[in-house]
Amino acid sequence: MHQRNSDRWPQTGTASAMCLSTDLFGQIFELDLLDLGPGGMGARHGFWIEPGTQVTLGFSMAFLPAQQGVVVACTPMGQHFRVAIRFEEALAQAA
Repeated sequence: MHQRNSDRWPQTGTASAMCLSTDLFGQIFELDLLDLGPGGMGARHGFWIEPGTQVTLGFSMAFLPAQQGVVVACTPMGQHFRVAIRFEEALAQAA
């Protein structure tokens, strides 16, 4: 089970996630943000994304810098999936 290491707050907007993992390299997923914090984010997506998938993220809000991270959970949420992404900086701090 995925455990958050930092707080997150409700956030609206979108993010484009480009897959960096070998089997899906270069695929782009459009995500609807649900929450965001310094260590990661939660988003809604129409399809399941395998946990462990590495991504680079760009956000629709100009004040948010690009991030790299990894999908740590993907769980059903109605007709969509809730995707939890931990940012690379947060991963480095946890190691």
